[in-house]
Amino acid sequence: MMRLLCCLCLALLVGGCASRPMPGLFTPRDQQLFVQGMDDLLAHRHPSPAFAALQQDWPESPWTRKSLEIAELVKTIQTQQKAIDQLRRDQANRVRLQNTLQAKVKTLENEREKLRQLLIDLETRGR
Repeated sequence: MMRLLCCLCLALLVGGCASRPMPGLFTPRDQQLFVQGMDDLLAHRHPSPAFAALQQDWPESPWTRKSLEIAELVKTIQTQQKAIDQLRRDQANRVRLQNTLQAKVKTLENEREKLRQLLIDLETRGR
């Protein structure tokens, strides 16, 4: 009987160590909201309503501070991305303008060459 009880306890102990704990069972709600907010952020690229709930319901939580820092970083990234996009548009406009100017320079060089040849022809006829 004692041997059976020891085997049963050992089996429960080994089985308990092998199983994974249920996520949310021992995780505080503020941490759950933070994790949910991070998952949403990774999926949708913008701060999640879970972060807003976390900030409203648990203003003193360390997870709230982290969510605020992340929201600030996301805002900075979005601002920088807008600036990068504007720089790319400006660069594309400059390239188009440069190409247009190069085409005009080439046209003017051709016209100048024609005028030079015309001047040579006029001087040759005048002699």
